[in-house]
Amino acid sequence: MLNPASDPSASPLPGIRPALTAQQLVAIGQLVEGQSISAAARVAGVHRGTVHRWINADPDFRAAHEHVRAQMLDAAHSRLLTLADKAIATIGKAIKRGDVTASMNSEPLTKCHGLTTAQNGPRC
Repeated sequence: MLNPASDPSASPLPGIRPALTAQQLVAIGQLVEGQSISAAARVAGVHRGTVHRWINADPDFRAAHEHVRAQMLDAAHSRLLTLADKAIATIGKAIKRGDVTASMNSEPLTKCHGLTTAQNGPRC
């Protein structure tokens, strides 16, 4: 991830220049990567109470954090769907070849991907 503390023009929000400090941008980057508030504060060079205040009382910080988080979740969702489609295609080929083991082992994946009967529904 870019480090806005060392490069003020860098931002975890491509195309968006919110009214945030470099420290806030670093904290957001750390938080969306799964770091704790304490760890994000440490990397950003602020007290953890400061990050709590930003989260609870700074609408620009909160909006930027949610924006980056939503982008990351959308990207992860897209990657998972692509992987699931590839896995199901591979299983389909194995079944056509008569590979019974592949078809039996694929049942949980097909249920999670919504490929079940309407009465059973997906089970994940």
